[in-house]
Amino acid sequence: MHGQAVEYYERALELTQDDEHLFYNVARACFEKGDLPKAAAYLRQALSLKPSFPEALEFMAFLDKRNTSRDRI
Repeated sequence: MHGQAVEYYERALELTQDDEHLFYNVARACFEKGDLPKAAAYLRQALSLKPSFPEALEFMAFLDKRNTSRDRI
């Protein structure tokens, strides 16, 4: 049901663009759905609103590390 979650979150984003937690949650749903580029894009938006958002920073570092590991293969 990750696809449905993304749809609901994106609808919520139509109402507000200043909720870093909402962007973070969309990123998590996109990640679970397997859409890593979209997850990273939503994380960047969360971090643009709150650069010190610890969970988003940790998640972005995880995605960066995962992407770097794939580049080596």
